Amino acid sequence: MDENLVDFIAKNINDNKKLNENVDVFFQLSLEDKYRLLNKISKIKTRETGKFLNLIYEKEGQKDIQKLIRKALHILKTAGVDVDKPAIKGASVIRKLEESKPSTGYITNYDENKEMITLIALHIKGNDYLFMDAYIQYLKGLMELNTVLIKKSEVDHYLNTGKQNISKYLVITEVSPKYAYYVINEASFRSGKFRGEVMEVNKFLSRLKYDMEKPEDIYNLPVPDYIDTSKMDDIFNHRFFKTFFIEWDDIEEELKRYDYIIKPSIVLPQYIIEENKQKFFNEFLESQKIKKTIPIFKRTLEHYALIFYCHKEYEYYKGIMEILKSNDTIKDALLFWIEKSLKSLYEKKEEYGKENSLIINPYEKK
Repeated sequence: MDENLVDFIAKNINDNKKLNENVDVFFQLSLEDKYRLLNKISKIKTRETGKFLNLIYEKEGQKDIQKLIRKALHILKTAGVDVDKPAIKGASVIRKLEESKPSTGYITNYDENKEMITLIALHIKGNDYLFMDAYIQYLKGLMELNTVLIKKSEVDHYLNTGKQNISKYLVITEVSPKYAYYVINEASFRSGKFRGEVMEVNKFLSRLKYDMEKPEDIYNLPVPDYIDTSKMDDIFNHRFFKTFFIEWDDIEEELKRYDYIIKPSIVLPQYIIEENKQKFFNEFLESQKIKKTIPIFKRTLEHYALIFYCHKEYEYYKGIMEILKSNDTIKDALLFWIEKSLKSLYEKKEEYGKENSLIINPYEKK
Protein backbone atom coordinates (compact mmCIF):
# COMPACT_ATOMS: atom_id res chain seq x y z
CA MET A 1 0.00 0.00 0.00
CA ASP A 2 1.12 3.53 -0.73
CA GLU A 3 -0.50 5.61 2.00
CA ASN A 4 1.35 8.73 0.88
CA LEU A 5 -0.13 8.76 -2.64
CA VAL A 6 -3.64 7.98 -1.42
CA ASP A 7 -3.41 10.74 1.20
CA PHE A 8 -1.92 13.15 -1.33
CA ILE A 9 -4.97 12.87 -3.60
CA ALA A 10 -7.46 12.99 -0.72
CA LYS A 11 -5.72 16.04 0.78
CA ASN A 12 -5.67 17.94 -2.53
CA ILE A 13 -8.99 16.76 -3.96
CA ASN A 14 -10.58 20.24 -3.61
CA ASP A 15 -7.65 22.07 -5.21
CA ASN A 16 -8.49 22.62 -8.90
CA LYS A 17 -4.86 23.55 -9.62
CA LYS A 18 -3.82 20.03 -8.64
CA LEU A 19 -6.57 18.26 -10.59
CA ASN A 20 -4.34 16.96 -13.40
CA GLU A 21 -1.60 16.01 -10.94
CA ASN A 22 -4.14 14.07 -8.86
CA VAL A 23 -5.24 12.19 -11.98
CA ASP A 24 -1.64 11.30 -12.84
CA VAL A 25 -1.04 10.06 -9.28
CA PHE A 26 -4.24 7.98 -9.36
CA PHE A 27 -2.92 5.89 -12.25
CA GLN A 28 0.24 5.15 -10.27
CA LEU A 29 -1.82 3.43 -7.56
CA SER A 30 -2.20 -0.30 -7.19
CA LEU A 31 -5.65 -1.84 -7.63
CA GLU A 32 -6.04 -2.12 -3.84
CA ASP A 33 -5.08 1.52 -3.30
CA LYS A 34 -7.57 2.64 -5.95
CA TYR A 35 -10.31 0.85 -3.98
CA ARG A 36 -9.18 2.57 -0.77
CA LEU A 37 -8.98 6.00 -2.34
CA LEU A 38 -12.41 5.82 -3.99
CA ASN A 39 -14.05 4.75 -0.74
CA LYS A 40 -12.24 7.58 1.05
CA ILE A 41 -13.04 10.45 -1.32
CA SER A 42 -16.68 9.42 -1.76
CA LYS A 43 -17.07 10.94 1.72
CA ILE A 44 -15.69 14.29 0.46
CA LYS A 45 -18.92 15.58 -1.03
CA THR A 46 -17.76 18.48 -3.22
CA ARG A 47 -18.02 19.44 -6.90
CA GLU A 48 -14.23 19.15 -7.15
CA THR A 49 -14.45 15.49 -6.14
CA GLY A 50 -16.95 14.98 -8.95
CA LYS A 51 -14.60 16.59 -11.48
CA PHE A 52 -11.80 14.27 -10.39
CA LEU A 53 -14.02 11.18 -10.58
CA ASN A 54 -15.29 12.03 -14.05
CA LEU A 55 -11.76 12.60 -15.31
CA ILE A 56 -10.38 9.28 -14.07
CA TYR A 57 -13.48 7.49 -15.32
CA GLU A 58 -12.66 8.63 -18.87
CA LYS A 59 -9.23 6.98 -18.70
CA GLU A 60 -9.76 4.00 -16.40
CA GLY A 61 -9.73 0.61 -18.11
CA GLN A 62 -10.68 -1.70 -15.20
CA LYS A 63 -14.41 -2.43 -15.13
CA ASP A 64 -14.46 -2.97 -11.35
CA ILE A 65 -12.88 0.45 -10.79
CA GLN A 66 -15.29 2.05 -13.27
CA LYS A 67 -18.14 0.60 -11.24
CA LEU A 68 -16.73 2.06 -8.01
CA ILE A 69 -16.31 5.46 -9.68
CA ARG A 70 -19.94 5.43 -10.80
CA LYS A 71 -20.95 4.47 -7.26
CA ALA A 72 -18.94 7.36 -5.79
CA LEU A 73 -20.52 9.79 -8.27
CA HIS A 74 -23.96 8.50 -7.32
CA ILE A 75 -23.19 9.13 -3.63
CA LEU A 76 -22.22 12.72 -4.44
CA LYS A 77 -25.32 13.27 -6.57
CA THR A 78 -27.71 11.93 -3.93
CA ALA A 79 -26.01 14.24 -1.42
CA GLY A 80 -26.97 17.19 -3.62
CA VAL A 81 -23.59 17.80 -5.21
CA ASP A 82 -23.82 19.10 -8.79
CA VAL A 83 -21.78 16.59 -10.82
CA ASP A 84 -21.71 15.65 -14.48
CA LYS A 85 -22.89 12.26 -15.60
CA PRO A 86 -19.90 10.01 -16.46
CA ALA A 87 -19.28 9.42 -20.16
CA ILE A 88 -20.38 6.01 -21.43
CA LYS A 89 -17.24 3.95 -21.96
CA GLY A 90 -16.81 3.08 -25.59
CA ALA A 91 -19.28 5.68 -26.84
CA SER A 92 -16.63 7.21 -29.05
CA VAL A 93 -17.00 9.97 -31.61
CA ILE A 94 -16.06 7.42 -34.22
CA ARG A 95 -19.12 5.27 -33.59
CA LYS A 96 -21.58 4.94 -36.45
CA LEU A 97 -25.18 6.07 -36.18
CA GLU A 98 -26.59 3.39 -38.44
CA GLU A 99 -25.07 -0.07 -38.35
CA SER A 100 -23.24 -2.23 -35.80
CA LYS A 101 -19.84 -1.40 -37.21
CA PRO A 102 -19.41 -3.71 -40.22
CA SER A 103 -16.94 -1.14 -41.60
CA THR A 104 -14.06 0.65 -39.94
CA GLY A 105 -11.20 3.05 -40.59
CA TYR A 106 -7.82 3.86 -39.07
CA ILE A 107 -5.58 6.90 -39.28
CA THR A 108 -2.11 7.67 -37.91
CA ASN A 109 0.07 10.64 -37.18
CA TYR A 110 3.12 11.39 -39.37
CA ASP A 111 6.28 9.29 -39.01
CA GLU A 112 9.93 10.29 -39.34
CA ASN A 113 9.60 10.15 -43.15
CA LYS A 114 6.72 12.65 -43.08
CA GLU A 115 4.29 9.88 -44.04
CA MET A 116 1.08 8.67 -42.47
CA ILE A 117 -1.07 5.64 -43.14
CA THR A 118 -4.83 5.35 -43.53
CA LEU A 119 -6.66 2.01 -43.55
CA ILE A 120 -10.28 1.24 -44.44
CA ALA A 121 -12.20 -2.03 -44.21
CA LEU A 122 -15.46 -1.28 -46.01
CA HIS A 123 -18.43 -3.62 -46.05
CA ILE A 124 -19.70 -3.95 -49.63
CA LYS A 125 -22.40 -6.60 -49.42
CA GLY A 126 -22.96 -9.98 -47.84
CA ASN A 127 -19.58 -11.40 -46.88
CA ASP A 128 -17.54 -9.06 -49.11
CA TYR A 129 -15.29 -6.24 -47.92
CA LEU A 130 -13.10 -3.73 -49.70
CA PHE A 131 -9.77 -3.16 -47.97
CA MET A 132 -7.82 0.06 -48.65
CA ASP A 133 -4.27 0.75 -47.53
CA ALA A 134 -3.04 4.30 -48.25
CA TYR A 135 0.37 5.94 -47.77
CA ILE A 136 0.18 9.74 -47.59
CA GLN A 137 3.15 12.13 -47.69
CA TYR A 138 2.84 15.49 -45.90
CA LEU A 139 3.48 17.79 -48.84
CA LYS A 140 2.88 15.56 -51.87
CA GLY A 141 -0.31 13.80 -50.76
CA LEU A 142 -1.36 10.25 -51.66
CA MET A 143 1.68 8.30 -52.90
CA GLU A 144 0.55 4.66 -52.64
CA LEU A 145 -2.89 3.05 -52.61
CA ASN A 146 -3.57 -0.66 -52.36
CA THR A 147 -7.13 -1.96 -52.71
CA VAL A 148 -8.27 -5.55 -52.54
CA LEU A 149 -11.60 -7.38 -52.21
CA ILE A 150 -11.60 -9.71 -49.20
CA LYS A 151 -14.00 -11.84 -47.18
CA LYS A 152 -15.25 -10.96 -43.72
CA SER A 153 -13.06 -13.63 -42.15
CA GLU A 154 -9.98 -11.90 -43.62
CA VAL A 155 -10.71 -8.38 -42.29
CA ASP A 156 -8.84 -8.76 -39.00
CA HIS A 157 -5.85 -10.33 -40.76
CA TYR A 158 -5.55 -7.46 -43.24
CA LEU A 159 -6.03 -4.81 -40.56
CA ASN A 160 -3.45 -6.40 -38.29
CA THR A 161 -0.99 -6.77 -41.17
CA GLY A 162 -1.49 -3.12 -42.07
CA LYS A 163 -0.87 -2.06 -38.47
CA GLN A 164 2.24 -4.21 -38.11
CA ASN A 165 3.94 -2.78 -41.19
CA ILE A 166 4.24 0.73 -39.80
CA SER A 167 6.80 2.77 -37.93
CA LYS A 168 7.01 2.30 -34.16
CA TYR A 169 6.41 6.04 -33.76
CA LEU A 170 2.99 6.01 -35.40
CA VAL A 171 -0.12 6.22 -33.23
CA ILE A 172 -2.93 4.09 -34.66
CA THR A 173 -6.36 5.64 -34.17
CA GLU A 174 -9.72 4.13 -35.06
CA VAL A 175 -12.10 6.49 -36.84
CA SER A 176 -15.17 6.14 -39.02
CA PRO A 177 -14.45 4.80 -42.53
CA LYS A 178 -16.03 7.95 -43.91
CA TYR A 179 -13.48 10.22 -42.21
CA ALA A 180 -10.66 7.88 -43.25
CA TYR A 181 -11.97 8.13 -46.81
CA TYR A 182 -12.01 11.94 -46.56
CA VAL A 183 -8.30 11.84 -45.61
CA ILE A 184 -7.47 9.60 -48.57
CA ASN A 185 -9.58 11.64 -51.00
CA GLU A 186 -8.03 15.01 -50.09
CA ALA A 187 -4.54 13.46 -50.29
CA SER A 188 -5.42 12.09 -53.75
CA PHE A 189 -6.42 15.60 -54.86
CA ARG A 190 -3.09 16.89 -53.61
CA SER A 191 -1.00 14.35 -55.50
CA GLY A 192 -3.32 13.91 -58.49
CA LYS A 193 -2.88 10.14 -58.16
CA PHE A 194 -5.44 7.31 -57.94
CA ARG A 195 -8.41 9.60 -58.61
CA GLY A 196 -10.40 6.88 -60.37
CA GLU A 197 -9.93 4.27 -57.65
CA VAL A 198 -10.70 6.74 -54.88
CA MET A 199 -13.87 8.09 -56.49
CA GLU A 200 -15.10 4.55 -57.16
CA VAL A 201 -15.12 3.82 -53.43
CA ASN A 202 -17.31 6.83 -52.65
CA LYS A 203 -20.44 5.15 -54.06
CA PHE A 204 -20.24 2.56 -51.26
CA LEU A 205 -19.86 5.24 -48.57
CA SER A 206 -22.41 7.84 -49.66
CA ARG A 207 -25.38 6.00 -48.12
CA LEU A 208 -23.68 5.61 -44.71
CA LYS A 209 -24.02 8.15 -41.87
CA TYR A 210 -21.49 8.74 -39.11
CA ASP A 211 -21.06 11.39 -36.46
CA MET A 212 -17.48 11.98 -37.62
CA GLU A 213 -17.17 12.36 -41.37
CA LYS A 214 -15.22 15.53 -42.22
CA PRO A 215 -12.88 18.08 -40.60
CA GLU A 216 -15.75 20.43 -39.64
CA ASP A 217 -17.04 17.73 -37.27
CA ILE A 218 -13.78 17.86 -35.29
CA TYR A 219 -14.59 21.35 -34.01
CA ASN A 220 -17.77 20.37 -32.16
CA LEU A 221 -16.67 17.42 -30.05
CA PRO A 222 -17.93 17.47 -26.44
CA VAL A 223 -15.32 18.04 -23.71
CA PRO A 224 -16.08 18.56 -19.99
CA ASP A 225 -15.61 22.16 -18.82
CA TYR A 226 -13.10 21.17 -16.14
CA ILE A 227 -10.54 19.92 -18.70
CA ASP A 228 -7.56 22.29 -18.92
CA THR A 229 -6.30 23.68 -22.23
CA SER A 230 -2.71 22.70 -23.02
CA LYS A 231 -0.23 25.33 -24.13
CA MET A 232 1.31 25.25 -27.60
CA ASP A 233 4.78 24.18 -26.45
CA ASP A 234 3.33 21.31 -24.41
CA ILE A 235 1.19 20.16 -27.35
CA PHE A 236 4.03 20.13 -29.86
CA ASN A 237 6.37 18.36 -27.43
CA HIS A 238 3.83 15.56 -26.88
CA ARG A 239 4.90 12.09 -28.04
CA PHE A 240 2.28 12.18 -30.83
CA PHE A 241 4.39 14.93 -32.44
CA LYS A 242 7.71 13.21 -31.73
CA THR A 243 8.48 12.50 -35.39
CA PHE A 244 6.59 15.40 -36.95
CA PHE A 245 8.48 17.95 -39.05
CA ILE A 246 7.17 20.15 -41.82
CA GLU A 247 8.73 20.65 -45.24
CA TRP A 248 8.48 22.98 -48.21
CA ASP A 249 9.85 23.36 -51.74
CA ASP A 250 13.58 24.13 -52.09
CA ILE A 251 14.31 23.49 -48.43
CA GLU A 252 18.04 23.32 -49.24
CA GLU A 253 17.97 26.99 -50.25
CA GLU A 254 16.76 28.06 -46.80
CA LEU A 255 19.26 25.72 -45.21
CA LYS A 256 22.12 27.59 -46.90
CA ARG A 257 20.72 30.94 -45.77
CA TYR A 258 20.32 29.61 -42.23
CA ASP A 259 23.89 28.33 -42.28
CA TYR A 260 25.14 31.78 -43.32
CA ILE A 261 23.29 33.35 -40.37
CA ILE A 262 24.58 30.78 -37.88
CA LYS A 263 28.13 31.03 -39.18
CA PRO A 264 28.56 34.54 -40.61
CA SER A 265 31.66 35.42 -42.60
CA ILE A 266 32.56 37.96 -39.94
CA VAL A 267 32.51 37.40 -36.20
CA LEU A 268 29.32 38.72 -34.58
CA PRO A 269 28.10 38.71 -30.98
CA GLN A 270 25.59 35.98 -30.22
CA TYR A 271 22.69 38.37 -29.60
CA ILE A 272 23.10 39.79 -33.13
CA ILE A 273 23.04 36.26 -34.55
CA GLU A 274 19.85 35.52 -32.59
CA GLU A 275 18.23 38.70 -33.91
CA ASN A 276 19.20 37.78 -37.47
CA LYS A 277 17.76 34.29 -37.00
CA GLN A 278 14.43 35.65 -35.80
CA LYS A 279 14.26 38.12 -38.67
CA PHE A 280 15.01 35.31 -41.12
CA PHE A 281 12.25 33.09 -39.71
CA ASN A 282 9.67 35.90 -39.68
CA GLU A 283 10.44 36.88 -43.28
CA PHE A 284 10.38 33.27 -44.41
CA LEU A 285 6.95 32.79 -42.80
CA GLU A 286 5.58 35.44 -45.17
CA SER A 287 7.13 33.86 -48.30
CA GLN A 288 4.90 32.30 -50.97
CA LYS A 289 6.50 28.88 -50.62
CA ILE A 290 5.34 28.77 -46.98
CA LYS A 291 1.97 30.48 -47.49
CA LYS A 292 0.89 27.82 -49.98
CA THR A 293 1.51 25.11 -47.36
CA ILE A 294 -0.70 26.74 -44.69
CA PRO A 295 -3.88 24.81 -45.72
CA ILE A 296 -1.95 21.53 -45.39
CA PHE A 297 -0.61 22.57 -41.99
CA LYS A 298 -4.08 23.58 -40.80
CA ARG A 299 -5.52 20.22 -41.86
CA THR A 300 -2.66 18.50 -40.06
CA LEU A 301 -3.58 20.31 -36.83
CA GLU A 302 -7.22 19.24 -37.25
CA HIS A 303 -6.07 15.68 -37.90
CA TYR A 304 -3.92 15.59 -34.76
CA ALA A 305 -6.73 17.17 -32.73
CA LEU A 306 -8.95 14.20 -33.63
CA ILE A 307 -6.18 11.75 -32.72
CA PHE A 308 -5.79 13.41 -29.32
CA TYR A 309 -9.55 13.34 -28.80
CA CYS A 310 -9.92 9.68 -29.69
CA HIS A 311 -7.10 8.83 -27.27
CA LYS A 312 -8.88 10.85 -24.55
CA GLU A 313 -6.07 13.42 -24.39
CA TYR A 314 -8.70 16.14 -24.14
CA GLU A 315 -6.47 18.94 -22.86
CA TYR A 316 -4.32 18.66 -26.01
CA TYR A 317 -7.41 18.55 -28.21
CA LYS A 318 -8.64 21.78 -26.59
CA GLY A 319 -5.21 23.35 -27.05
CA ILE A 320 -5.21 22.68 -30.79
CA MET A 321 -8.75 24.01 -31.06
CA GLU A 322 -7.48 27.26 -29.50
CA ILE A 323 -4.67 27.43 -32.08
CA LEU A 324 -7.17 26.91 -34.91
CA LYS A 325 -9.36 29.81 -33.79
CA SER A 326 -7.40 32.46 -35.70
CA ASN A 327 -4.95 32.87 -38.54
CA ASP A 328 -2.50 34.56 -36.16
CA THR A 329 -2.28 31.58 -33.82
CA ILE A 330 -2.01 29.20 -36.78
CA LYS A 331 0.93 31.30 -38.04
CA ASP A 332 2.52 31.19 -34.57
CA ALA A 333 2.25 27.40 -34.64
CA LEU A 334 3.66 27.24 -38.16
CA LEU A 335 6.59 29.45 -37.14
CA PHE A 336 7.31 27.04 -34.28
CA TRP A 337 7.58 24.18 -36.77
CA ILE A 338 9.56 26.13 -39.35
CA GLU A 339 12.19 26.85 -36.71
CA LYS A 340 12.19 23.32 -35.29
CA SER A 341 12.28 21.64 -38.70
CA LEU A 342 15.05 23.81 -40.10
CA LYS A 343 17.14 23.54 -36.94
CA SER A 344 16.74 19.77 -36.91
CA LEU A 345 17.81 19.43 -40.54
CA TYR A 346 20.75 21.76 -39.96
CA GLU A 347 21.91 19.78 -36.91
CA LYS A 348 21.71 16.51 -38.86
CA LYS A 349 23.85 17.96 -41.61
CA GLU A 350 26.31 19.21 -39.03
CA GLU A 351 26.62 15.71 -37.66
CA TYR A 352 27.78 14.48 -41.02
CA GLY A 353 30.46 16.93 -40.70
CA LYS A 354 31.13 20.24 -42.18
CA GLU A 355 34.69 21.33 -41.61
CA ASN A 356 35.18 23.45 -38.52
CA SER A 357 35.63 27.14 -39.14
CA LEU A 358 39.10 28.50 -38.45
CA ILE A 359 37.59 31.81 -37.33
CA ILE A 360 37.70 32.18 -33.56
CA ASN A 361 34.56 33.74 -32.13
CA PRO A 362 35.50 35.91 -29.13
CA TYR A 363 31.84 36.05 -28.05
CA GLU A 364 31.38 32.30 -27.85
CA LYS A 365 31.26 30.85 -24.36
CA LYS A 366 33.95 28.29 -23.63
